[in-house]
Amino acid sequence: MSRLRMIPPIRTARLAFRASAAVALLPLLSGTASAEPPDAALLARLSLHAEANEQMRKLGSFRLDELVEELDGDGKVTSTEVTKARIESNGTSAHETVEACVEDGKDATADKQERVRKDESGTGSERDRLISETLHLPFRQVDQPLYAFDLLKTDPADPSHVQISFVPRNPNEHTVEGTAWVDTRSGTVLSAGAKMSKPPKLVDWVHFTVEFGAKTPAGPAVSRLTLEAEGGFLFVRRHLRTEMKMTNYRLTP
Repeated sequence: MSRLRMIPPIRTARLAFRASAAVALLPLLSGTASAEPPDAALLARLSLHAEANEQMRKLGSFRLDELVEELDGDGKVTSTEVTKARIESNGTSAHETVEACVEDGKDATADKQERVRKDESGTGSERDRLISETLHLPFRQVDQPLYAFDLLKTDPADPSHVQISFVPRNPNEHTVEGTAWVDTRSGTVLSAGAKMSKPPKLVDWVHFTVEFGAKTPAGPAVSRLTLEAEGGFLFVRRHLRTEMKMTNYRLTP
């Protein structure tokens, strides 16, 4: 088994669908004295974008280029895994086709294909469960009452771009906290950075950033997602960092 999977594994195959992320985490602000809640109409429009991305989880197919790195205690990269794959959706489920995988400079395509096959034929990986439960932005209509939102600032270069913070009213293992840049004209999220409020057992922290730069008929979709996590037990610790780029989106009819 790959050394990159020795933390509770955080698999990346369907991350784009469920993330809704990097070393440079966007400021996690709960608000300032001058902050105020964003306009209700803007939040309503953002909920539509969030719902559209939920549909992408079911209907979207795309190309995935993924880099996973393991770091030592000094932050030095000690192991890498580079994967090229295609995520294909049939409208009800998604299937990952691994085209190539290189681990620490050696071909590991067959091993990665087998790991994916086992994950998809079973209950899914720990990473799938982690992502599906926690890594989505809280702009869906059903999620918004669970959070406090504040309008933090406006981009001087484009006044239609504003930064909003989101903080759970009752933090738990299913909530995240962070900030998002949104477009007030289109009512869509441009990018966001957040952390899990309460990471799973044996995981100290999980930070992630996400960019919505891919154009699709359903609106902007995830184009880049980064995730960094650290955890372990006693003296056995792991620090992982991953970056995913999603391109060539196609929607299942």
